[in-house]
Amino acid sequence: MDELLVELHLLSHQKNFHTEGIFAVGLTTIFEVFTEGYRPQKHQGPLFDAICGSCGFDAKNLVTKATRMTELIEKHSLDELKEWITENGVQAEEPLNQTIKKLKKGEFHYSRLLAIGISKLIEQVNKNNKTNEMELKTTTIEVAQQLGLPHERVEKDLALYFANIEKLQQAIELIRETLESERNKK
Repeated sequence: MDELLVELHLLSHQKNFHTEGIFAVGLTTIFEVFTEGYRPQKHQGPLFDAICGSCGFDAKNLVTKATRMTELIEKHSLDELKEWITENGVQAEEPLNQTIKKLKKGEFHYSRLLAIGISKLIEQVNKNNKTNEMELKTTTIEVAQQLGLPHERVEKDLALYFANIEKLQQAIELIRETLESERNKK
């Protein structure tokens, strides 16, 4: 959470930074993933509100944008998404159309949350074709390149994100096993 707070603070001061749908998907995704197992669960919403609010972001608006973008994209295929990007968004529904155009013009400040948002959206459009982590990373990097995002940074950010997810899942499993062992001893 500390890293997320620092990142949001730094982003809030960037001239070309926008809290559009893909960013919102990335932010809500990373928050959900890294608060898995957080107890008490009822504190997750207020924690998200506090983190966003402390950096001048409207948490409810970001959740709404993320939900809208996810609902919009899940009706379509990966091929359609790629087509929209290569055609500069002309076929895409709003707000995706505007986002694609701004990204391709370089009017967005890059953040790892954009890469994570793209990855999550690709996972959504491709959810019927269960892809593995490597395929998801490769497709995300390909789409990010088409959008004009820095290839090396996207690749590095995704590798770190997926490695951290794996570490977190291992830690959660270890905690569960430890708690179960303690219960069995009692």
